[in-house]
Formats: sequence, C-alpha cells, structure tokens
Amino acid sequence: MPKQSGPLPIEGTLGDLIFYKTIHGHLVRRKGNLNKERVSTEAAFEGSRKASSEFGRAGAASGLLRNEIKKHCPYVGDGQTHARLSKLFGEIIRADKTQPVGQRQVQLENIAPLKQFEWKQDHPLSRSFWGQCGGSMSPEGKLCITMNAFDPKRDLAWPHGATHAVLSVVCLSANFSERSIVSDAAQSTPLAKNNIAVNLSLNCQIPILDNNIVLAGIGVQFFEGEKPMIEGSGFGLVG
Repeated sequence: MPKQSGPLPIEGTLGDLIFYKTIHGHLVRRKGNLNKERVSTEAAFEGSRKASSEFGRAGAASGLLRNEIKKHCPYVGDGQTHARLSKLFGEIIRADKTQPVGQRQVQLENIAPLKQFEWKQDHPLSRSFWGQCGGSMSPEGKLCITMNAFDPKRDLAWPHGATHAVLSVVCLSANFSERSIVSDAAQSTPLAKNNIAVNLSLNCQIPILDNNIVLAGIGVQFFEGEKPMIEGSGFGLVG
C-alpha cells in the first residue's frame, strides 16, 4: 500500500484516491468497485453474507453476556475481553450442526468452552480463588452455592496491600438468538485476610424460561480499605 510522504498528511477522499491514517502511518489507495449493494445482493457474495451474519451474532452474544456480568462484577474483563469472547462465540456458533451455515446459533451442547474462558487474559479465576464449592439448582430457578470451611487467607491469592475481599455468585439465563438475558447475584460479607474459616451459602434466583441457557459464575474482588483493587480480582463461569 503506498504511503504518503508529504509534510501535510491528508485524510479523506480526492477523486478516486482515499487517504487514511493507520498504525503504520498515512496511506493511500484507489477506490474499488465493491459497494454495499453488490455485497448484499450478488450471488458471488453469498458466502460472505453468511459469514457476516454469524460474525455479528457472535459479537452480539459476547456483548450480551459481558455487559450483564459487569452489572454485578464491574472488575471483570480487560481491553481485549470483548474481542476474545466474540471469537470464542464464533467457534461455538460454528459448532452448531442443527442449522445451515449462516443460520447457526449458540446451542447449549456447545457452550462448554465458556468455562475455560479467561475474562482477564492470563489471569483465570483459578489464580485468585481456590475454595471448594458445592452447588444446586432447584426446579424453580434457585441457585445455591456453598463453600464450607472457607479459609480466606488460604483459599484466596491476596495481592499486596489487600485488606479484605468479597466473593460474588452470578446466575444468568440467556436466550442468545433473541438477544435477551436476565440475571441475579449474591455477595458474601467482607472477608478479612485471616485464617478464620467460615461457612458460606450464596443464593440467586432466576426465572426458568424455555429455550434459555443457564450459566453460573464466581467472582472475587479485593479491597484495600474501602478502595476496590483491580489487581488479583477475577471472574469465571463455573457451570
């Protein structure tokens, strides 16, 4: 791609030339004959239209889930979470064998990779939280997560300066094809950095809806006094 070399770099259109700025500097290219109408109507672009449809579906699923979790755990994620999660949802959508290409959806039987997703790159929940959990879901939609004999000092990876921590349990019911989601969350009382074991029981209630996928996650937020800390805080889907 030709680069601009003048003292006054241009951005915009001049005749059939397009001037624009990238991370590689100011570049220039000629206009092509490809336009939105051709892409949306011509048979030659049918594959592109199908791929674009599923790409958009993956991005929408990522935003739906990420934004709902952030309501309860605002520390979840980093600057690349949305892009990485969209890519994962693309793989989940392509795993759907019940629908033709272009119409594939997020299906319950294909969502297992979400449990391995690192909401903060290179910092999975397992680096911050080592507690043993038990869980149950009632037919009425009540999720109960128990952590018996939870030892805060032993079962959490405390960052330097942290004085206490709060655990969160988030339960979500999502219909990705309709782009709808509901959630509920429960939090522990502040847990001091000591070896005093406590029995925790955190309960959430969500409606049981047909065709919805139910997900559950655990988050840990550290504090220095009253100040929430980014370091060490993490989240992960566990069920």
